[in-house]
Amino acid sequence: MAVMDSGSALGGGGRHAIRSWLPNIGFDARASAERSLILAAAFVRLTAVIQSALSLPMIMKAADTPLATLLIALAFIAESTLVTVAAAIRGTVPPGRQALLDAGFGLFILVHPAIWWTSGHVGSWSQWQFAAGMSVACYVALSVNRPIQIAILSVSSAVAYLIGTLAPPTESEVQSAFVNTVAFLCLVPAVFIVATYLRSLARHLNRARELNARLATDAAIAEERAAQRIVLHDTAGFLAMLGENADPDLDRILRAQAQSMSRELRRRVYTTNDQSRERTLHEIVAATTAAYGDLPLAINTLLANERPLTTDAQATTASALRTLLDNIRQHANAGAVTIHATASDHEWALVVRDDGVGFDATAPMGFGLTEQVVGQCQLLGIEVTIDSEPGEGAVIELRGSGSTFASPPATDVVDN
Repeated sequence: MAVMDSGSALGGGGRHAIRSWLPNIGFDARASAERSLILAAAFVRLTAVIQSALSLPMIMKAADTPLATLLIALAFIAESTLVTVAAAIRGTVPPGRQALLDAGFGLFILVHPAIWWTSGHVGSWSQWQFAAGMSVACYVALSVNRPIQIAILSVSSAVAYLIGTLAPPTESEVQSAFVNTVAFLCLVPAVFIVATYLRSLARHLNRARELNARLATDAAIAEERAAQRIVLHDTAGFLAMLGENADPDLDRILRAQAQSMSRELRRRVYTTNDQSRERTLHEIVAATTAAYGDLPLAINTLLANERPLTTDAQATTASALRTLLDNIRQHANAGAVTIHATASDHEWALVVRDDGVGFDATAPMGFGLTEQVVGQCQLLGIEVTIDSEPGEGAVIELRGSGSTFASPPATDVVDN
């Protein structure tokens, strides 16, 4: 026999329904602020309704006109419940005309003891209209847009309370009644101030979110354009080299590199997600330098064969190394090119050194060094150091931190 968990049976749909109504700051801050205000005001209003309903027998006992008092109390309970439920369904504060009618009903509740009561009874259950009128005034304050309107609401509520409480006045009740009016003069404007602040904060939050979304879109577009420029730059440079080359041996190497570039471009076009395996710096250097057999390369990367790099670090490092080797091939006229790589638990380094013609490292550099090497590496936090002088060759170092490793360092396990 299957046993159903009543808690989960009741909680699944119920919790989902509640969550769907409660403020969701990730969707619309302004709507969330309105719902938060409605939720807080509804609790205050319904608390007054519950208090009035529970104290109704005592109110009837103390009232001078029980029937009139009963009808007014029941009208307050019914009207408050209806207004609160309607606002909860609508998700916004009451509209202007409804708020005006609600405010008028609240003023009537405050002033009605002057009509049907023979004494104020301040401090007794007969003064239920204070809590009822206060909850109505605070609720209506959410629909007010101007300070002059909130001033009229708070002052008129205070005056109505005094009229209803002090008709006819007794000496012992005057002081208490005037003290109670401070709540109308302070609490109702406070509700207006808090509501105005929350709405303003929500508007600014929505604007900030929209701005962030536009900036993120612009950044993504700029990043994509930068990637396209890099591909176009590499392709244009390679095609120029292929067209100008007259060396048959180099021609075979360039054609093999062209096939490799074609496969890479096709992979980028037809692959929606990068499924390449994790590679170490040693493997990246080996795969990249395979297309540069015409250069006098001396490679030492055995100390960089332990820790694999992240996918982004692999692509950036390989692209930077290709750019450096292309520059050496086209411009350096080097007799020796050394590539040295090391990796520890917390960082790695790749150094490319040539004895070619060199260049002025303090002068503006071309697109390859500026964008493909320095710019792309900086996006991942990879430091680039360029040391070169005319006639002295060049030394370029890439240094990455532990954040570019694909996995944490292995820890030794001590067998006790």
